[in-house]
Amino acid sequence: MGPDVAVLRRSREFRLLFALAAVSAGLYGVQRPSQDALVPALLARDDLPAAAALTGVLGNVAMLAGPLAGGGIIALAGLPAAYAADGASGLAGLAAVALMRPVPRAAPEGQPGLRGLTAGLTYDWSRHELMGS
Repeated sequence: MGPDVAVLRRSREFRLLFALAAVSAGLYGVQRPSQDALVPALLARDDLPAAAALTGVLGNVAMLAGPLAGGGIIALAGLPAAYAADGASGLAGLAAVALMRPVPRAAPEGQPGLRGLTAGLTYDWSRHELMGS
């Protein structure tokens, strides 16, 4: 093990970074199911393929444009400006969530419990295109 790795292992900031990454991943895991359930609740069934495609494209654009914009801000205005822009975008996201209206709950479909799970798995096994996903 090289000296750089030893220094990083003892670094308090390095441990804090991993802790924050774990918290972020945990919060994402809690948030993601509700986000995935929102689109079918808002759109007609025929619009779901287009919405899924648009969601995928927007996700890829965000993964490319975010670091590009961050690097550009750092190069042009410095690190404090990049942190300020990141903070402002976070506040804009919180404001957008605060302005959202509650989505009405859909009536539950299918069979709850173990029978519903068994029916779902049986359906999955019968559809070969689902087996790869």
